[in-house]
Amino acid sequence: MRKIGILLICALMLAVLPQSAHAQAKYPREQTLYYYIDGGPIACPDNFNPYNIFCWSHVLNQYVMEHLFYLPYYSGEFIPGFNYTAGDLIPWLAEKYEMSSDFRQVTIYLRRGVEWSDGKPFTAEDVAFTYNMLKEHAPDLGYSTLAAEWIEEVEVLNTYVIRFTLTKPNPRILRTELFTPMIWGAVAPVPKHIWEGQDPITFMNNPPVFTGPYKLVEYSSTGDYFVWERRDDWWGTKVFGIRPGPKYVICRAYTSEEALIMEAARNMQDVLGYVSVGGFLRLREINPYVRSWYDQPPYAWEEVCPGYMPINCAKYPWNRKEVRWALSYAINRTALYEVALEKTALPINNLFPPYMMPQFTKLVNQMGSKYHADEYNPAKAEELLLGLGWKKGPDGIWVTENGTRVKAIALIHSGWLYIKKWGLQVVDQLREFGIDAIPKLLEGPAFWDALNTGAWDIAPAYWICESVDEPYATLDAFHSKYVTPLGELPLGGVGFNRWINKTYDEIIDQIAQMSPVDPRYLGLVERALEIWYQELPAIPLNAQPALIAFNSYYWTGWPSADNPYMQPYYQCASFRFILFQLKPTKIDYTIVYFTKETPKFRGIDLVWYGSFKAGESARIPVDDAEFWIKKGYASLTPPITPITGLEDISAKLDEVSSLLKSMDAKIESLSSNIVTVSGSLTGLIIAVILEAIAIIVFAFRLIRRKTE
Repeated sequence: MRKIGILLICALMLAVLPQSAHAQAKYPREQTLYYYIDGGPIACPDNFNPYNIFCWSHVLNQYVMEHLFYLPYYSGEFIPGFNYTAGDLIPWLAEKYEMSSDFRQVTIYLRRGVEWSDGKPFTAEDVAFTYNMLKEHAPDLGYSTLAAEWIEEVEVLNTYVIRFTLTKPNPRILRTELFTPMIWGAVAPVPKHIWEGQDPITFMNNPPVFTGPYKLVEYSSTGDYFVWERRDDWWGTKVFGIRPGPKYVICRAYTSEEALIMEAARNMQDVLGYVSVGGFLRLREINPYVRSWYDQPPYAWEEVCPGYMPINCAKYPWNRKEVRWALSYAINRTALYEVALEKTALPINNLFPPYMMPQFTKLVNQMGSKYHADEYNPAKAEELLLGLGWKKGPDGIWVTENGTRVKAIALIHSGWLYIKKWGLQVVDQLREFGIDAIPKLLEGPAFWDALNTGAWDIAPAYWICESVDEPYATLDAFHSKYVTPLGELPLGGVGFNRWINKTYDEIIDQIAQMSPVDPRYLGLVERALEIWYQELPAIPLNAQPALIAFNSYYWTGWPSADNPYMQPYYQCASFRFILFQLKPTKIDYTIVYFTKETPKFRGIDLVWYGSFKAGESARIPVDDAEFWIKKGYASLTPPITPITGLEDISAKLDEVSSLLKSMDAKIESLSSNIVTVSGSLTGLIIAVILEAIAIIVFAFRLIRRKTE
């Protein structure tokens, strides 16, 4: 079967050759990164408003938008002298911050030298405008609910300093999506001079103006093709001395894994995104340059977003905790691990990532074990439902105590192929247990609209991306402050679960105002988890696998277990730190001659060069040579070689010039004497001539008299 699959891929590859021929001719392959659009085509490809909650283009997050801070899960070096540590914030558009002792104020110092893509300076006015815009338009913009909840006032102290006053103490405010992409994204400042006077809900922001290193070139009306070009006027080049390697980034969406694999097989895709194990192994037989986090099983990196099944707690019978626990016991997570997840993601008993501080990881695992939250036990499930007065009908489907046949609309995102496969297997297991689970396959805005408005009963393969380094964010996501009535958009968190427990809320409110190092913190987390597990508003499934594949034929430097400098998320804001480490496999070099003082810079070969003085030369990548020549700092033509000994020649010429001047003076004196002598001789000659004439006249008269 595997050979047949490989032959099929090879045969179908011919069909897609014309599709990329135009792009390859227009955008040289060696200079172009082919990126995978996560989740299928973008529904509104002409909308580049990152705060539009109905339609957004997520490729902005990786190449165009930039944030005040970033959070790495691993340690590494960005540039020499700029190291980062796992769990510590990376300052980016900001340089540093200060938190008041009562956790009510945070002062942020912005990085100087940052510019928008239209050349305007990035200042505190832009930051203040962005957060005030979100506050004023809550809850109609992305992140606006958070802004309205936590930000009381924004003050511009000067061009590069801004102070936030919070509505209540929050020691972790910077480690939230208000300021830092903890996982996917966060609030990104927008330019005041562009957005002011616009309706931020309907504004398209096309073309997008942000501070990132790429600009929009073109895109398709179907949302499956975007082209971005590197900005060689990006502020980071001036401040950090670096440029990303790819000159172009082409973002492409696929409707099937087979189409993706076909393009990767012929090296026309560099970022492959999430792929199935079967697809990955088939592809590796054709293309040995394809890599994942591990070269051996389980291949996948363990996601920071655990996989789980949300339950719509606002609907009967899912609003009963006994029913929710019955569903949990009916799911065979080991079978999911072996089949749908292809042995890449083990069963889990909690909804927290493995990257938290050790004391927190220990606690959540203990609580999950205490409540047997990953147990497969159909007998217990039946016992719970029978205890409610339920019974099975003649078709094997459960019937409630009031005679209602139990049907569950199972919402599944079909844009992610492994999610679809995972969800459908859960559906099969629930049907086998006696729940009439009906898959509802959607993608794009249709999926999110259904999820948020509550047009579903269960979501059998979903993920929760909240906590990273401590439990608070995931616990807070289940706070009832985010819950709205069915049919309305939730206000954040996992409000679409629509679970309400006021005692739980009160505990979370206490945790919100204390630091994770507070001695009371662990005890409160344990109390909150006791309530959560007793109620079980959502069901832990498996550690979501991240079998993210990259192709190293044209670009190397991808993160892996052997080189874990950054989380391998291609779809998240942290991807920029991967982008900066990519190195082309083919690099042409040339010698350039610097015509001005040139600062130290990193070439696209990741080698540092310089600094250089005018007249110096160096062998550098052609890409970098073209950059510095375009800026007027270098030339391919060597300067004219100066003639040696010019100083001696100049001195001799000065001597000759002095002699000539002396000779000129003597000649002038001689000339004057000659003129004087010449004048005297002229007078004498005239006198002689006159005397001669007089003698001749006298003689003529004398002769005339004699003849008379």
